[in-house]
Amino acid sequence: EFVTRLFLLFFLIFFARVLFAMSSSSVSSKKSARKQREKKNDEAEWRTFIVALEQFKKDGTGSRIEDQLLKEFPLFHGKAPGGHPYPQAFTEGATDNEYCYIERVDDLVLLRRKLPSSRIISIDTCDFAMLNGGTGIAHLNMNIGDKRVEILKSVKEAEARKMLMDFEEISEMRAAPEFFAMYKSLGGSADEVEYRRRLESFFLHTLMSVLGYDAEICGLPPTATQDGKGYRFYASRSEAQRAFMEAEQVEYDEFRRIFDSVDMVHMEHTFHILVKRMG
Repeated sequence: EFVTRLFLLFFLIFFARVLFAMSSSSVSSKKSARKQREKKNDEAEWRTFIVALEQFKKDGTGSRIEDQLLKEFPLFHGKAPGGHPYPQAFTEGATDNEYCYIERVDDLVLLRRKLPSSRIISIDTCDFAMLNGGTGIAHLNMNIGDKRVEILKSVKEAEARKMLMDFEEISEMRAAPEFFAMYKSLGGSADEVEYRRRLESFFLHTLMSVLGYDAEICGLPPTATQDGKGYRFYASRSEAQRAFMEAEQVEYDEFRRIFDSVDMVHMEHTFHILVKRMG
């Protein structure tokens, strides 16, 4: 009986060892299989990433546009292909002289374009939504400081880019650098960006009344308040002046500095023309 019990004890110990070995082998096998699956998944994700990266390099598609991606710019060496929507993704920027780019300004993510005069126009992407299939908000007159509801438009990305690229700056702004230099000499405190914004608003509000044009003279219905380019119609110069000051929230002294910055540059130009003709 003692021998029998001893035999059973050895048998149980042997059986337990066999089970443990089989269990260890099974666990090891499962771990190996899991590692192989993880490796395959990593390789698949890497291939997907490379494909998306090449697609983005080619035409700007293949990836969501968000802050994290923007922070990684530039991603590629050299110049961007012609017409690429994100030239900032390349170390040498855009191939074209005229292009749109993305920029975060405070809490806004803007799609922007720099005009020949150095003025920058913008469309709000609504925190990247417009760049990822949603819509943004455009100012029809490209004056982002204009708060009137009637000049706002909800736009998709393609329309927004077209609006920015098709926008033509009013001819009066071509001498903006000279106007700004004169403005500073007159004691103006606004920086150049703010001055240019106010200057354009100044022209849009006051030019028609200075020239004596009204809606009918411009071939528009008598009830029209502005022409196709955004120049406003007012009954008098003083009304135009008040409207500008109210729109830009400036006092008379600032209005006068802006007015004089334009007027004095024009007078200088006229003087030089006369001297040239006389000489």
